[in-house]
Amino acid sequence: MNTSLGTVQIRYGTYQGRQYGWGRAMNVPPPSGGLYLRFEVDTDGNRIPDDSAHFNLGTDGFNWTAGYPTSSSSARAFRACVLDLFENTCSEAGSRTPWW
Repeated sequence: MNTSLGTVQIRYGTYQGRQYGWGRAMNVPPPSGGLYLRFEVDTDGNRIPDDSAHFNLGTDGFNWTAGYPTSSSSARAFRACVLDLFENTCSEAGSRTPWW
């Protein structure tokens, strides 16, 4: 998803036989010291975050979060967003991915 603060994506892959999802930010304009990547996880299907993590964006404008195990259950979903220092949720639709 392209946003005014850069591109934010949900990615997935397999590590040691287990599938994980994570957030990735690219093309974040420098300086990005006041921006961060937020990764949100819904575990019960209500599309309200039950877990989340923040990652400060580096000056290269490219960063990713730690992985979180995926699930075959539709209750597990992820989304990510790029936020400025004063925001604390992915509530702004223009700065986040859809739930995946």
